Amino acid sequence: MKGFARVLTGLVAGACSVGLVLGGIAASPVHADTTLTLKQAQAQLADLQKQVDALQTQMEASDDKLNEALVEQATLQDQVAAQQKSIDALAPAFANMVNAQRQSSTLEASVRFLLTDDTATFMEHLGVTANVKMALDEQMTLLGDEKQRLTDTQASLDQTIATVKAESAAQADLLKQQQAAEAKAQAVVDKLTAAQRAKLPASVLGPGVQPQTKHLVEVITGLFPQIKNVGTLRAGSTGDHGKGLAADFMIPNYKQNVALGWQIANYAKSHASELKVKYIIWQQSIWQTAYPSKGWKPMADRGSDNQNHKNHVHISLYP
Repeated sequence: MKGFARVLTGLVAGACSVGLVLGGIAASPVHADTTLTLKQAQAQLADLQKQVDALQTQMEASDDKLNEALVEQATLQDQVAAQQKSIDALAPAFANMVNAQRQSSTLEASVRFLLTDDTATFMEHLGVTANVKMALDEQMTLLGDEKQRLTDTQASLDQTIATVKAESAAQADLLKQQQAAEAKAQAVVDKLTAAQRAKLPASVLGPGVQPQTKHLVEVITGLFPQIKNVGTLRAGSTGDHGKGLAADFMIPNYKQNVALGWQIANYAKSHASELKVKYIIWQQSIWQTAYPSKGWKPMADRGSDNQNHKNHVHISLYP
């Protein structure tokens, strides 16, 4: 859980060191504030741990919502492009219909109908004109429907983009709250003596890399020895990485090894149940255990190969 676990882990590990440094900040001073009892500190730390846990749960839900919104954004963008292409394709036919109607309704044509056509030809010309008018009406209706669909889809896309922005802002706010809780925890432990810190129970410590994540890494690196670099617990991170429930399998020479990434991603997908896979992201696409029938869904462009998961396969796991 972000820095909270890091802070407390460092305190317990270095309980006997007066010069201990935690996250770049010097630990408790030589003259610790002994007015705070160990019991009081434990109670305060437990409360802060609950706050961090609650914030982490919110962050995880926010991550899920953001991923869904990014998938929806990409889908809607594809729909907008397809509908615009359909409208562009209809435009020449629509223009031809308009020209045909104009030509068939000129004064010259009307005079010719009246003065030169026999009865049978006159009726035939009227039929052509009626057919042109009917076709034009149908074309106008079709074009109007496509334009309305485009308008509606664009509105949905705009709303989805707004959701993505709002969710990103919400995550930033949650992160600030987590950092505030960390600062409070640091202030509490700074008041303890080294002896008091040594008595902090292990239950106070936040999680590191979870057993299922370690198992996943062992399985994947065992099957794919080309993978030499794996990212798991990320200090200062939110979401599954911060909880030790995610792994990034970095693909060597990734632009030429896309197939290797797909092999890893599809293996994890095929063994999702036994590996406790929550979702997989690779090549700007996501597969989610909760929605297996949807298959691989494209995600919106985040701006770089790393953010778009083109240089690593990301696998998140269930607790």
